[in-house]
Amino acid sequence: MSKIRSEVNFETRNGRTLSHRREFFENGILFREGHYSKSQASWGWDIPIGTVKTFDENGTLRKEEHFDETGSLSGESKYFTAKGELQRTATYSDGKLKDEKVLIDLSIKEIKVI
Repeated sequence: MSKIRSEVNFETRNGRTLSHRREFFENGILFREGHYSKSQASWGWDIPIGTVKTFDENGTLRKEEHFDETGSLSGESKYFTAKGELQRTATYSDGKLKDEKVLIDLSIKEIKVI
């Protein structure tokens, strides 16, 4: 999986500068899109903020993850099959998995994490 191009735009949200980054595969299909904040520990814009979507080389949505203002997974994230069908949902709080639902044989099974 190699990418050749990224598009980055900067915007201010709630007094904070964020980069809106779109990364593309060699075939021009979108690989990932989301907002990122500058890391305090490095020069990079590598802390995801808000929704980050990841696609495969065919353009099918594979992940839709939500991050809080610190870059930790937060809220509901969705994971999809190569056919674009919902496979799993996971609920996070402060980066920790709180609840997960997996689609098995066209039915939802719930897994509680304690």
